[in-house]
Amino acid sequence: MSMRLWQELKDSLSQVTSCMESEHLFAEGVCVERNPNKYT
Repeated sequence: MSMRLWQELKDSLSQVTSCMESEHLFAEGVCVERNPNKYT
């Protein structure tokens, strides 16, 4: 279970990082909400 949670956490971090890069650190929260399944 902990490994699964860790993988989900890394996926979330990767999504946020990519989003922040594409949005130039602007509105990263909105970007994540707009693309919830981008990496699934």
